[in-house]
Amino acid sequence: MRVIVDGQDFDVDLFGAETIGIVRAAVARALLADGRCIVSCSVDGMPDPPAHAGLEGLSCLAITTQPHWACVKNGRVTLSGEDETMTFDGKTLLAEAVAVFDAALRPRRMRVTALTAAGADVTDVLSMSKPCGSFDALSCVVSKIRGERRAVVTLVLGSGFKRIADLCAPFMHSYAKAHHADFHCITAPRIGLPFPHFEKWQLMSLFAKYERIMFVDSDVLLDPRAPDIFAAVPAESVGAFDESPYGPRDEVIADAQHELGPIAWTHGYLNSGIGVYSYLHRPLFVATEHDIVLRAHFFEQTTYNYRIAKYGYPVEPLPWQWNCMDNNGHDRFAAYAVHYAGSGYTGCGDLDATTFFTKKSEGIVKDIALRFGGA
Repeated sequence: MRVIVDGQDFDVDLFGAETIGIVRAAVARALLADGRCIVSCSVDGMPDPPAHAGLEGLSCLAITTQPHWACVKNGRVTLSGEDETMTFDGKTLLAEAVAVFDAALRPRRMRVTALTAAGADVTDVLSMSKPCGSFDALSCVVSKIRGERRAVVTLVLGSGFKRIADLCAPFMHSYAKAHHADFHCITAPRIGLPFPHFEKWQLMSLFAKYERIMFVDSDVLLDPRAPDIFAAVPAESVGAFDESPYGPRDEVIADAQHELGPIAWTHGYLNSGIGVYSYLHRPLFVATEHDIVLRAHFFEQTTYNYRIAKYGYPVEPLPWQWNCMDNNGHDRFAAYAVHYAGSGYTGCGDLDATTFFTKKSEGIVKDIALRFGGA
């Protein structure tokens, strides 16, 4: 595919791209070295093509750019009703700046509760993923933390996963209610990164309202009688199941660092299908194109693990009962959360999409009947 950037042919490694989103991400990574970012793109004259669209039959991607950051921006911070001036490094992502501020406020049981730029709310995931230098008149309001607002969140995109979620989501909802949490279901793509798995990062927008969030993949059967997972994971830590003892991940860890740069990550690989987070972890979910894994396996999950190591977040390992998959050899009927990842437990294997989801649904229905006495 021919790539044109600001009217000029652009030579870039496309990482064996099969979708428009991968092409965009590869170009975004190359542009970062010149301090520029993508502001718009078109394919064969069609503006804003979907990231998941394939490249077959397409010939030319045209991109326009702008400077990625200003040098320094001043932001107004409202603290206890008084204006204070803070200086933000223009290159720092807004989510990163807010996370630093929240960490400093936490000993006083305070946090950022509103964030605006030129009067408009910027707590959504796309705004929080931009550099501070992108905004004028940036201001935030902080308030006392009164209690712990919680949410359980899942992602459902496409009719096949909706069939699965129709079976599993009611159990997630019941679990949320049992532990004083709201339940949210993300049902529309918004982030536009190359693979739909990244859409779960929309949960970052919810941190404007909630202190703690549990994310659960749509193909997880969660026992409503399970204990309080929020109480088991400290707010400073990411809570997730380390799957590396059940399948070597050394090559994936090495490949990710070869692609994105070396960091202090030599072992441990968390499954992102179930995770517990706090508002302190917003940077983990920034929707930036230039720093996601495009070559290593498990694209979203490997990027997630890379960022946990990059930001130095402490990890609270969840026991297998919180993410029981068929490759870990445990009794799923003794688990709090059964994860039917891929063809897990249902034997759906390499089938066409319709048959795959039919067989997977049938397997989950059987497990519901065995465990709970019916769907």
